[in-house]
Amino acid sequence: MAATEESAKPKLTYWLGYGRGEGPRWCLALAGVDFEDYGLQKKEEFGLLKENTLWGVAPILEIDGLTVQQTGAIMNYIGNKYNMYGDNIVERYLVDTIMCANNDYYGKLMPIPFFNNFAESRVTYEGTEEKPGLNDKFLPIFDSMLAGKTYFLGDKKTIADAYVFSAIRLLSNLYKLVGEENPEAFLEPYKNLTAWFKNICGLESIAEYEAKKVQPSLEDYGKSVRFQN
Repeated sequence: MAATEESAKPKLTYWLGYGRGEGPRWCLALAGVDFEDYGLQKKEEFGLLKENTLWGVAPILEIDGLTVQQTGAIMNYIGNKYNMYGDNIVERYLVDTIMCANNDYYGKLMPIPFFNNFAESRVTYEGTEEKPGLNDKFLPIFDSMLAGKTYFLGDKKTIADAYVFSAIRLLSNLYKLVGEENPEAFLEPYKNLTAWFKNICGLESIAEYEAKKVQPSLEDYGKSVRFQN
């Protein structure tokens, strides 16, 4: 699969809607980058991608004449290119530790749209009286890291903000899909995190991408990944 020329619009290739492509999508949106959000549609396309890229997996980001692959590497590339990865080793460590923690938080949430099983899986996040959920483990820490700040690094937007945003946004959308009257109620105990989420939702570049983002139903998303559409 040929990489784009340096002057071309960046192109992200993945199935539209959910999954591993969400982190890179929101990183690009937070950076204010106009990019092509290309959705795989045919099994043959994915076959060519597998044959003609280094690791043979999606998503891929075609940018600067390169074909960048592996989700974490894509987000790191975006962070480095658009100055969203901190200015020194300490700030980059903070970005990295949040990204790694969100791999654990978002990792169990990511497959839910494909399997369309949020009703059964939500206990993993909500927990029970006997066992705390992932919200109890991760959200208080994210909230404490945002105390007195606009973003995780103060006034600097980073890929860590975009990646955690992708997880919070997906969980909120899943609550909407199961008919919750207040799909952001899980954020209410965390004032800093709530303010941070609302601030990012209101950013111009985020709102612009949100308005044009393709958001299929969970059923249609599952069919598209299985190439049954």
